[in-house]
This record gives sequence, structure tokens and C-alpha cells, in this order.
Amino acid sequence: QDKKKKKKPKKLRRAVGLVVTDPKTQRILMLSSRKREGKFVLPRADCGEDEPFEQTAQRILLHEACVQTLTPAHRIGVFVEANKKGKTIAHHCMYQVDCHKELLPPPDDHRQRVWVTFEEAQHYTEDRNMSHVAL
Repeated sequence: QDKKKKKKPKKLRRAVGLVVTDPKTQRILMLSSRKREGKFVLPRADCGEDEPFEQTAQRILLHEACVQTLTPAHRIGVFVEANKKGKTIAHHCMYQVDCHKELLPPPDDHRQRVWVTFEEAQHYTEDRNMSHVAL
């Protein structure tokens, strides 16, 4: 008997990205990329199991961006990622928030945080479609 193994359907990936701006200078916070040396990216992370997008955004603000804010994050939009067959494989929710106060990063965090102009942010995200569109 030749039984075909059924593949378990992959879980839909859920991620959150942030456009953190400094209202005084109109600059945008970017982090050094973990995967691509010399590149900068917007703060982002995958959602935890059953973690709401808004809760993930708060976690990213504190742990990735290391900023405090007085205003809630404003949802820019949800971007859908599909595979080559057109099947939805991910939802990426993008938020915008104004920085109120920078916090010290944890001692074991080696990512560089830089505040860049809108034009620089556009340049850094040229090959990152969702981040580029969110800006």
C-alpha cells in the first residue's frame, strides 16, 4: 500500500513593522540589519503565537526600537504576501508611531540605531517592498 503523506498546512506568518518618527526632526528610526551587513531596516518582528498585531507593535517599540511613546501606534496598513502560486503565506501589519523618548538598548544588543531623513529611509528600503510602500 502506497500511502501519500499529507503535508501539514504551514501556519500563516504574521509580522509587524514600525515607522518610528521623531516629531521634532522628522527623522525616521532604522536599525542595522542582522542579515545584511551595512544595511539598515525598519524595526520589525514576527508575532508570537496568537499575539495580536498591536501587542507585537508594543513589544517591538520596547525591545527592538528601544523607544517610549505617549501615543498609540497608528496602523498604516496590512500587506499580504503570497507565494508563486498566489496562495497567501503572510500578513505584515505596518504601524507608524512618534518617538517620545529613546531608551538604552539591552547590553547584549549589538544593533546600531540611526535616525535618517525620509529620503535616506526610502533609499535603504528600495529592496524591501513593504517597508518602502509603508514609508
